[in-house]
Amino acid sequence: MEILLAWVSVALSDEWHIEIVDSELGLGMWTSIALDSDDHPHISYLGPYLIRGLKYARFDGSEWHIEWVDDYEDQIGY
Repeated sequence: MEILLAWVSVALSDEWHIEIVDSELGLGMWTSIALDSDDHPHISYLGPYLIRGLKYARFDGSEWHIEWVDDYEDQIGY
């Protein structure tokens, strides 16, 4: 599964922009998306099924920044 992002950029046009944000195998369940004050998307989603955790992707207007913000091991005490 890949994270696919689609959003409407009203300030620039009325077109949908579809991009592959993160393409690790097995990720993308329980995805949440929000736009910041500059209409840049921010997405949180579960990481791959073998490395469960929360990932966060944000677009700064020119490129995507993706990071792990929490991992499953912290949740189960490993």
